[in-house]
Amino acid sequence: MEKTKDYHLGYIAAVSDIMEEQFDIDVALFLFAIDEADSDYQEGYRDALLSIKRYGKPVYTSDNVTYVGFQCT
Repeated sequence: MEKTKDYHLGYIAAVSDIMEEQFDIDVALFLFAIDEADSDYQEGYRDALLSIKRYGKPVYTSDNVTYVGFQCT
C-alpha cells in the first residue's frame, strides 16, 4: 500500500491525540474492529494506535527508514 498524505495526517493526529491523553487506545481499537477504516486518514490513525499499543511508542516506516518514538510538533 502506498501511503498517501491523508494516511500520514491520520497517523500524526493519532500520535498527537495519545500524547494529549484524549482517549483510551483499547476503546478506539475496538471501534475500528467493529467499524473498519474506510479512508486513508482512518487507516493511518488506526495504524498509529496499533503501533503504540504493540510497542508503547509510535513506530513508523517510510520507504527504507523506520522512526521510533518520534514526537509530533
